[in-house]
Formats: sequence, C-alpha cells, structure tokens
Amino acid sequence: MKDFLEKNLNDAPMLGAFVNQSDEIKVEGFELIKVEERDGKQAINARELHQKLGSKQEFAHWIRNRIEKYGFVENQDFSSFDNFVKREKGSSVRKEYALSLDMAKELCMIENNEKGRTIRKYFIEVEKKSRMQSIPSLPDFTNPAIAARAWADQFEKNQVLTLENKQQKEELAKASQEIVGLSAQITTMKPKTTYFDVMMKNKSTSVITSMAQDYGMSPQAFNKLLHEHGIQHKVSDQWVLYRQYLDKGYVNSEPVTITHNDGKQTIKYNTKWTQKGRFFLYEFLKEKGILPLIERNNNGETH
Repeated sequence: MKDFLEKNLNDAPMLGAFVNQSDEIKVEGFELIKVEERDGKQAINARELHQKLGSKQEFAHWIRNRIEKYGFVENQDFSSFDNFVKREKGSSVRKEYALSLDMAKELCMIENNEKGRTIRKYFIEVEKKSRMQSIPSLPDFTNPAIAARAWADQFEKNQVLTLENKQQKEELAKASQEIVGLSAQITTMKPKTTYFDVMMKNKSTSVITSMAQDYGMSPQAFNKLLHEHGIQHKVSDQWVLYRQYLDKGYVNSEPVTITHNDGKQTIKYNTKWTQKGRFFLYEFLKEKGILPLIERNNNGETH
C-alpha cells in the first residue's frame, strides 16, 4: 500500500492510524494533506489539493472552472482570500481558496483517477476521526475509585439540578401570582376605559335623560343630585349652571317651540351637555364616590 501511494501521490504515505499534531493530520508520521480549522470548520487548501491531485491545468483556471461548472457556492462550500507571496523582485498577491471537506471530496471524485479516489478515502477517514474525538469518553467503571468519583460527580450534578428546579418552581409560582394580580387590575381598569370610550365616541350634545341612565337614575333625581352639589339651579323651569361654570363650555341651551291647544306658541329652552361637560361631570362625581353603572361591581359598590 505504501509503495502504491508513493507512486501515485508524490511520495505521500499510506492511510493508517491518525495523529493530530499542530493542527495537521498526519498518517504514520507522513503528512498526506493538511486539514486545517477555519471558522470552526475543517477546511482544505485548494491549491494544495490541486497539486496532490496532479492536475495538469493551471490552478486559477482549474478552480474557477470547477466552481462554475459544478455550482459550488461561496461562503457555503468554500471561501476565498488574498495571500501575499514574496518573490525575488518584490511581492505579489495570490488568490487562495479554503474548501469545505464535502467540496474537497467532490473535487476528488470529479478527477476520476486513482489519486482522487485515494485522497477522498483519506478525507472520509479524517471525518470519522473527527466524529470519534467529539464523542465524550465514559469513565472506566471497572476501576472502583474512578467509578466512585463518577457517581459522586453525577450525584452533585443531580443535587444542583434539583435545587435549580426548586428555585425555578418558586419563581414560576411567584410569577403566576403576579400575573393573577395584574389580570385583576386589568379587569378593574377595563370598565373605566370602556366608559371613556363611550364618551369619546359621542361628540354630540346629550340631554340629561341619557346621562341619568348612565348612573342608573331618573332625570329628576340626577338633576336634583347636580343641584345638591352646587352645579346647577332652576330658573323658570330650566336647569342652568351656577356662575362659576357658565363660561366653561359645559352646556348649550337649545330653544324648543311649543304649540299649545289654543294655537299659541311659546319657546322653551332645553339644557344639553357637551362632551366637555360630560367629562367634567364624570370627574366631579367620581371624586364624590359616584360612578356610572359600568364602573360598579356586582354588589353595586364602586371600584
């Protein structure tokens, strides 16, 4: 096998036991091809692979042709970077390519020769070795001391997990109580918001009858309530505001023509509350503990 590889891979060694040495994969002390770590993934230098495959094409043409013809995607199958090369007369920039292990294996197959097949098998062995290294090793349970230490470590981990679970349950229970409290607050606030929404939607003036209904009262009782709190008084059968509220824009007086049985007509003025006036009454009565029906609980008590 060694003679075969020396003949086909420019004195490359045969496949055998792998040794990870300075981030280079070696076979029985002889390096076949470097498998480097790049951005946490295994990568192959395309120029070196091109050389090992023994391709007669110029490298730049070879790699571009392979990428375009077989649809390899940059930053997925490979990445490119500039490499500064020193020469006798100054230096030059050379474009290099880092290939994923899958792309490198596919390029080996594309070559369709013995070198390509051999290197592809090598890459497969590299993958196997990498997977085996990622599997955690189990303690030697045949050794009593090691087994005891392993069981002790596991017991300590279980104790920590139990404590963490208990703390999480306590925090969850506390959070649940807070959610219940917030839900109750939202339920309490919702009727108030609903009543404001009702007033906001109704921008027209309102007669005392509809306002009294919001508070579960008759028009007469509601007018009397406003009178008792010093908001309005009666003048010639019409309820009018006291002087301190007259210029606030709370009410409008609208004339209504009344035709009597004898055909005689008289004019009566009705007081209608504006949206601004309704907001004033709501805040004023709220301070007195008087709320509209939708802001009272089932027992008739205010929130």
